[in-house]
Amino acid sequence: MDEKERRQRLADFLRSRRAKISPTQVGLPQDSRRRVMGLRREEVADLANISVTWYTWLEQARAIRVSSKTILAIALALQLDERDQEQLFRLAGCPPPLAPTTELVTPSMRQVIDSLNPHPAYIVDRRWDLLAWNQTAGLVFGFDPDSLPQRNLMWFTFTNKAMRQLFRDWEKFARYLLAHFRADYSQNINDPRAVELAGILKQTSPEFRKWWKSHEAARPHEFQQELDHPTVGNLLFNPVTFQVYPNANLQMVVYTTVLETGTAEKLQQLLACL
Repeated sequence: MDEKERRQRLADFLRSRRAKISPTQVGLPQDSRRRVMGLRREEVADLANISVTWYTWLEQARAIRVSSKTILAIALALQLDERDQEQLFRLAGCPPPLAPTTELVTPSMRQVIDSLNPHPAYIVDRRWDLLAWNQTAGLVFGFDPDSLPQRNLMWFTFTNKAMRQLFRDWEKFARYLLAHFRADYSQNINDPRAVELAGILKQTSPEFRKWWKSHEAARPHEFQQELDHPTVGNLLFNPVTFQVYPNANLQMVVYTTVLETGTAEKLQQLLACL
């Protein structure tokens, strides 16, 4: 298709997806006087943290250029699934977000994290891409390849509503994670993948944008984390992080259960439900 047709298809796609999202789905009050189906243009622009004029021009098929960061912010605002995200990027003429390099995880590494069931365990790189996780981690944290188009722990933590509800003290966990991400970021300042991720999160997450400016340093010690799982209830963990030898860019995070809290038994119960 030519450029004019591409812009028109993009405009039609945005209008159709905007009409499918109700205000309550994005945390806005339902107004009985509302005359439009779905969200208003200014509401999408506000959720995506972009100019209303800029978004309006996209829906009017104007000849403007947009970045991948902007398109991803719009995709998040419209709550698009993976297939619709791919279509949006294609129609916008933008490259999709970079995918994690899963080939770094060897079969032996996968065998190790699988053997740690029922303790949740996952492997991340310096960009905090989720490269692999065991069955328990998938059940506890909601990791699902089909619903994690970004497959990044930072992105998942700061943009996923279920993750906010899962952690009893989400802010403490998110700030702890951000501090460690910043430490890794400072050592890989020339990594375009890390720079891209930080830029997207600053645009899409108010908390990330605010805390990023504080330049908090990573603390070496771990801390106990309390989760409120929707199926089995309260869970208590002492997470431990290991470097995966010989690859210094990989880390394995294991959530060990706190003794005499019933957490281990609840995890066994969760696995038994499969």
